[in-house]
Amino acid sequence: MAFGSDLRRMQGIILRLLMVCKYSEYIMDKPKFLYHGSSNPNIQIFKPFAKTYRNPKEGAVIFAAPTKAAATKFIVSCDDSWSALGRFGSTYYALYSDEVRFKNNDIGGALYTLPSNTFYIDPDYTGSYSEWVSKDAVVPVEVEHFSSGLTAMFSYGVHVYFTSPSVLDQLRSAQDHGYALLKTLTPANALHDSTFIATL
Repeated sequence: MAFGSDLRRMQGIILRLLMVCKYSEYIMDKPKFLYHGSSNPNIQIFKPFAKTYRNPKEGAVIFAAPTKAAATKFIVSCDDSWSALGRFGSTYYALYSDEVRFKNNDIGGALYTLPSNTFYIDPDYTGSYSEWVSKDAVVPVEVEHFSSGLTAMFSYGVHVYFTSPSVLDQLRSAQDHGYALLKTLTPANALHDSTFIATL
């Protein structure tokens, strides 16, 4: 029993070391600018708010993404109950199980460019190395406005899918995280632009 406990403890230590090493790599490659998508087009200064946290122990933070494509997915308000946001390789995707709800929520917004100096990645609270956070107030250096969040995603090559709750469930339960399933679906981008070429 003691051996099994020691083995699990050692595995935990190894995993933690791997996370720290990977985290260090990203700090070395930290972008000069990060990006934040919001339905609010009039933000003058970003401040951490109590509602924007992923873990109560961590507290309020400001979120930012390393690419504009990733950030555009957050212009339209949604949650995990009817959407899935992700990436395969360099291709970002957004899948929604309720197109009507998406359109009702899509009031447009803005894509903000933020200086990255106060942002960091904390491996204690995320398994993603594209999820940067800051606990300090940040003033954007550039703002790009969009009348539609969908247009913003199209503009930056995010593959957008409107499906059904059952398809969303299939994606979440797939062993390949939904890659094969997405390849069978037609992105809304293709219906909007006949020259669109899917990269999944």
